[in-house]
Amino acid sequence: MAVVGYARISTNELNQNIKRQVDELKKQGAEKIREECISGASEQRQLLFKLVNELEEGDTLVATEVSRISRSLHQLCHVVDAAKERKIKIKCGSVEVDCSRGRTDPNMLAMFYVMGVFAELERGVTVDRINSGLESAKKEGRTGGRKKKKKEDVPENVKKMLPRFINGEYSKAEYARKAGITRPTLYKYLRLLGVVEKPKIKGMTAKNVPENVKLLYPEYLAGKLSKSEYSRRVGISKPTLYKYIDLLKNDG
Repeated sequence: MAVVGYARISTNELNQNIKRQVDELKKQGAEKIREECISGASEQRQLLFKLVNELEEGDTLVATEVSRISRSLHQLCHVVDAAKERKIKIKCGSVEVDCSRGRTDPNMLAMFYVMGVFAELERGVTVDRINSGLESAKKEGRTGGRKKKKKEDVPENVKKMLPRFINGEYSKAEYARKAGITRPTLYKYLRLLGVVEKPKIKGMTAKNVPENVKLLYPEYLAGKLSKSEYSRRVGISKPTLYKYIDLLKNDG
């Protein structure tokens, strides 16, 4: 039974060092650790859900805090549902939600959700403070926010992969995943690079389908997943999922 660690820092915490989490996860027995740099409230958490879907019955997902998994209670509920389906354990510090035996300790589950509520509350308060500060600055004639990026600020790997994207070798979702950035960030970089129109994907085949979509496709065919559940677990919209399903059907 594997113990897999999950470490996360937010995209707006670039000076934060993820090493502290990694060291702590190793102390808790994590045999391998997956790292992610993304907001805890983001809906685009493909790495997290892919990790959960890769775990087998009896395995344990370890994080230093509940907030590292997510700062969205709605998303935490989805993670727990997936854990129940996969019959795995989730351990965050001293809180362990054991879904491997078909019955979850209600006290631990309640504590897990309560910690999730506080994580979401903490983020909400922080956002309110930031917005309040920006509003005050605006009234005083000061401009808030980060310095505007220029074309020179676009990472080299994004520039290097641009021709293949223009040629239609992969979608924006795949482009962002391969470049290791979020889709909103990719859209900003594309605008800086002068790419406004969405390129048409030429000759798209089943090879273009993301691995996490392929991974759950057999479960969908077996009737174990609805399209809504399928879409949620792979972290993409239903229209995009329908296109991928058609490609996989034609390929099969």
